[in-house]
Amino acid sequence: MVERALRDLERVLGYAFRHRHWLEQALTHGSSREDLPPGTPVQDYERLEFLGDAVLDLVVAEHLMRTQPGWDEGQMTKARSKLVSRRGLEAAVSRLGIAPYVRAGPGLERADERGRKRVFADVYEALAGAIYMDSGGLPAVADFIRRTVLAELPPKAPAAPRKPAPSPRPVARPPLRPAARLHTLPPPPQRSRAPPRLPAPRPPPSKMDYKSALQDFLQKSGRPRPEYRTLRAVGPEHEKTWFVEVHVPPGFRTTGKGLTKKDAEQRAARKALAEIQGPPPPVERARPPPRTPRRRR
Repeated sequence: MVERALRDLERVLGYAFRHRHWLEQALTHGSSREDLPPGTPVQDYERLEFLGDAVLDLVVAEHLMRTQPGWDEGQMTKARSKLVSRRGLEAAVSRLGIAPYVRAGPGLERADERGRKRVFADVYEALAGAIYMDSGGLPAVADFIRRTVLAELPPKAPAAPRKPAPSPRPVARPPLRPAARLHTLPPPPQRSRAPPRLPAPRPPPSKMDYKSALQDFLQKSGRPRPEYRTLRAVGPEHEKTWFVEVHVPPGFRTTGKGLTKKDAEQRAARKALAEIQGPPPPVERARPPPRTPRRRR
């Protein structure tokens, strides 16, 4: 990549690299091997993405610790997963205009829009890892994340107090004429009405954060946190399928697969949560009391 383009990108990022190879590696997608002779070594961004994912979680967790002192672990976990979601990182890359600087091969160009956006979110994490490695510490990358992700959070406006509804005006009614003769009828017999049927519970939303739900369930049960491990990733660079294993100590394990590593982790957490919680216990119906036979006189 030409020197001028790298300098322009550094101004966009707000950080000047001392070692440019970290920046170039963070912008290199694995599909760039397609344009090179076979066997040519290429350092893509996957290792830096792995590091940047951890750094991003740490910076956001520290931000929540300082700004939300009244939240418990479950609330902070849900907020962190929402802040570092793929959609939020894609929006950050779009705002910064990083997409034209990504080095990729024809495989990424053939991918659909969803696949390209997924790559841009990975590039953001790789850039965070590159800044950490180049600066040798956390302050520089923490400043980058605060400026590009945390600073875009819209402040919550307090809800406006509701105005009391105006009292209805009394309606003038004409006087009733006295009836010539009233026939009083006996009141109808009161029938025992069946209790109203309750609406069926709605199914949970499809975009539920199962990782947070699993950790929250284990925390309330007094059990240790789950551990996630990437087993393998198969397929071309722009259409990989990830396989992830979740381990709940002491010995429970299950796996999940998805088009991204985070999606595979969510699927594995969903399976683990369903197997650990188990099916709901059957509801025992109350049996009616036995009828006593009538005696004949």
